[in-house]
Amino acid sequence: MFKQLITSSYGDEIYRKTLKLQNVSKKSALSKNQWTFLDRCIYHRIIPKSFRNKPTLRTQKGYNITHQYNLSMMVATRNFVKQKYYQLTRTAAAVRDDMKSILQQNDFDILARITEQGRENVFLKERDRLKTKFEQLSGKRSRSFSHQRTRTDESVSLLKPAVLNLTEEDVQPGMMELLDLGPKFVPSPDSIPFMDIITSTECVAIDLARESEQSKAESMRKDI
Repeated sequence: MFKQLITSSYGDEIYRKTLKLQNVSKKSALSKNQWTFLDRCIYHRIIPKSFRNKPTLRTQKGYNITHQYNLSMMVATRNFVKQKYYQLTRTAAAVRDDMKSILQQNDFDILARITEQGRENVFLKERDRLKTKFEQLSGKRSRSFSHQRTRTDESVSLLKPAVLNLTEEDVQPGMMELLDLGPKFVPSPDSIPFMDIITSTECVAIDLARESEQSKAESMRKDI
């Protein structure tokens, strides 16, 4: 009925734009849930199956390096999904404004209700799916943590320590484990470096402004 209403009053091209608004809104709902899911996994240091890479070295150092790499891949994917969500949101807003200027108020209200209902259905379905997936991952992690810790401890006990203490002072076990990771090991940050991101962006924006590309500089600032 909605298709017939729009095509008979405004034409096929406008109807295709209404479909675009509905599809973009649904994709936005999917991206929002994926972003939230990855955020929770990163916070709890849980690695979904699609991000799991097996360590080439069956040592504690090998497990730590691989785990850190897996987390970094998750962070990169989370950032990509976050950027995609904002892009889809801007696209949906632009198409919505376009439709509002073309359709009559009653027809636009119908489109808005259909779009919001479709988006809400997709959002709730994806949210429940990823919530269940996260709970399953959390349960598997709690059940396998003690077994994995015992296995890795046994393998590490057979290895010669990578760090040799030449001092007469006792070094805590936790510090020795940290030193064993090597000089290039970097722990994952506990918070987002907002100031670093803003500073880097502003430096690039200033360079763009000097090159008479003020619009690109302002666009970059808005994205951040």
